[in-house]
Amino acid sequence: MLKTLVAIPIRIVLKVLYPVFLIGYGIALLAPKVSPVVSEIPAYFNLAFGLFYLGAVFYLLYFLFHWKDSSLFLVFHLLLIAFTVDYLTTYSPMNVFEGLKEKRDLRVMTYNVENFYHRLSEDTAPYAIGVIKKYDPDIVCLQESVGGTSDIRSEAWFREYFTKDEYPFVVASAKKRLTLLSKYPVKEHHIVEYESYTNGSESYLIEVSGKKLLLINNHLESYSLSDVEKEKYRGFIKTSEVKRMWEHFKEVKGRLSPNMLLRVSATQATHRDMTYSQSEHRPDYTIVLGDFNDTPMSYAYSKLRGDMKDAYQQVGFGPGISYNEDLLPFRIDHVLYSGSLEATGGKIPWIKEASDHNPVIIDFTLK
Repeated sequence: MLKTLVAIPIRIVLKVLYPVFLIGYGIALLAPKVSPVVSEIPAYFNLAFGLFYLGAVFYLLYFLFHWKDSSLFLVFHLLLIAFTVDYLTTYSPMNVFEGLKEKRDLRVMTYNVENFYHRLSEDTAPYAIGVIKKYDPDIVCLQESVGGTSDIRSEAWFREYFTKDEYPFVVASAKKRLTLLSKYPVKEHHIVEYESYTNGSESYLIEVSGKKLLLINNHLESYSLSDVEKEKYRGFIKTSEVKRMWEHFKEVKGRLSPNMLLRVSATQATHRDMTYSQSEHRPDYTIVLGDFNDTPMSYAYSKLRGDMKDAYQQVGFGPGISYNEDLLPFRIDHVLYSGSLEATGGKIPWIKEASDHNPVIIDFTLK
């Protein structure tokens, strides 16, 4: 009898909260379509999409287990999932047994190495160098990869750790803190021009087995949260007091908004540059990758992706966390591609010792 009395209120509360979930879920789904210039509200709901994702799974299981008195809710929820399945699988794909492949035509890595701060001692190579050597990608795109005060000095710094047999071609941009390591010839490259504080994008034309690959390495504007501000964000996530939650939100919003708007203009400029380069060079393959500093449910990601495929969505399993700070579990590093190639395997290994980002590694076959 007591169990029944307890169960009824919980059941009612969950059904009353369902419309609240639907409103939040619907606003979050607008994030890829609505520019933060028009409204920032969907962008903030997008940052909580992981919670809405868990909510969608929870309500599905709940309605299934209580289908006798929740049949209408179950039917509606199944339709909701059917109409939004692409969003859900973009955020957390479910490809089983699609790890890295022994047989592949091309392995690509994108990695924010946090300026190579992490090392055992001053006399040893940074952890991230060992990560690159371990996975042996054919093409490596690094962000926050300062190795020297000039491009020449940066290239020389990388030569201390990688021989010409390992990576014959090194292109370093000290100003934008971007580096390309390639086993294939780099025919030309240029910085993508747009306003940014310290970040940027660089475009490369690479010859891969007689074919042309257009590759764009991105480090879009970050939120640049200090340790104190990250703690406030964690407080916003953890707090159960409505008053404190609103205070945290206002503080976080004031910090996030300016960089969010800069990221919008950066993605637009990068997309224009990519379109022009595709028209100019007619590449066989196009890969756009890097640290987007935004999730798969964001406007920046959506703008850059366009009609391209998300490699992790094709071969990954789960949310694939690439930013490994505690309570900030986001996939903000991405690999997008188009042309006559196909992602066949991938991995985002958890390597917190090397950087505050995990590398994203994708194996391709070239058609």
